[in-house]
Amino acid sequence: MSRAPRAIALFLALAAALSGCSAPKGDLVIGVVGPLSGPLAFVGEAQRRGAEIAAAEINDRGGVGGRLLRIEVRDDSRPERTVGILRDLTTRERAVAVLGPETATPVLGSSGPVARAGIPVFLAYPSIGEVNPPAAPNVFRMLPADSDQAGVLADWIVRVRRIRTVAIASAAETAARAAADLVARAVAAAGGRVVARRDFSPGDVDQTSVVRRLKASGAGALVVWGTPSDAARIATAVRVLRWRTQIAGPLALFVADYRSLGGAATEDTMIVLPFRRDWFSARTAAWLLGYHTRFGIVTLPRQRTLIPDLPVIAMAAYDAVVLAAEAVRRAGTDPRGMIRALEGLRGFHGVATRYTFGPRDHEAFDRTDLWAARFLNFAVLYDVDPRADLEEQIAFYKIQVSAYYVPDSFFSTDKGAALRERILEDVLTNPESVEFFRAYRPPRPPPGPV
Repeated sequence: MSRAPRAIALFLALAAALSGCSAPKGDLVIGVVGPLSGPLAFVGEAQRRGAEIAAAEINDRGGVGGRLLRIEVRDDSRPERTVGILRDLTTRERAVAVLGPETATPVLGSSGPVARAGIPVFLAYPSIGEVNPPAAPNVFRMLPADSDQAGVLADWIVRVRRIRTVAIASAAETAARAAADLVARAVAAAGGRVVARRDFSPGDVDQTSVVRRLKASGAGALVVWGTPSDAARIATAVRVLRWRTQIAGPLALFVADYRSLGGAATEDTMIVLPFRRDWFSARTAAWLLGYHTRFGIVTLPRQRTLIPDLPVIAMAAYDAVVLAAEAVRRAGTDPRGMIRALEGLRGFHGVATRYTFGPRDHEAFDRTDLWAARFLNFAVLYDVDPRADLEEQIAFYKIQVSAYYVPDSFFSTDKGAALRERILEDVLTNPESVEFFRAYRPPRPPPGPV
């Protein structure tokens, strides 16, 4: 063979080798870490559902750069296993991103497995802890921070409702106590005064003794910080002891367990929630229909109501996977490139919000996104927030307490048929004539409870 043909053959062989090196290599792994049993199992299950829906949609479109997403779910119901799980995901599975865990501690700082790997971490539940650089250069929070929630709670209680004395009930756990400290400081900054503060034991069915001591303070408002089920037991004790105080709490009380277990005792509880009108857009409605078609429309367990359990954690988890995929599209799988790509997002559409991050801002929501809301007949209304449009909120209420939010096409699916079996036909066809529908009641004027 002459030199020219040999050179051509060598060139072709080299080109083929280089082509092989640049071709897609296996799946893109995203780790999902959360409890799948115990009192916080709703967190792990919601994360799994949201992540799997996002991965399925992306894979149906051909994946990312020809590579499919693979969701690796890990159960960290035993917290002592979390670090080992993260190490396995980063070293053996070579995950490009991690969603979770339920508590932020294992992913903050510089010594943990994900910090050393430098891959993006998305927190869909933990609200305590500093995630903005330089404290946590690879961590992004998908739900509002405790510090912002505490500030909104305190401002609403003291300045909007004109309640000057506040009691705090927090779970006897590190994160809840830290959040209670934030609330106490925010109340003082707003011009109010914390007159009583008690820890409660998570999981205790009867919280009457704790609430009795708090009631003795005469506080006009009670801030409760703990799991939704524990907060429901505190609210029940408030009702049993006939304490007329304004109950208030963080976004976590939006999870169905609070209203489901607390029932009528949760009425008029004030919670902090983001408010965005694009949540009522066709885009979000289509996502919710797809979610409910897959998993079923879940109305609040134990209660005779049509109010659906809105899957906020699943929405955040879905968006986290979409964001991770977008970062890979823009920068490949290099962790530093992915972080820079995420920090460059401006108004990126998700189902929970539009995401804008920056080199010093890894929070999906800021304080201005948060509104005051309340529960009325298990529905969620923002009518206690000074920025709310009352007519808009009345319309929103009527949609929630009726079956109007369920499209007719849904009932042709298996999940829809199951829902029809659980709800009386006359509720679906004429909701205003049956007990499920209750008329809208405006909040009582301040001062005092709504």
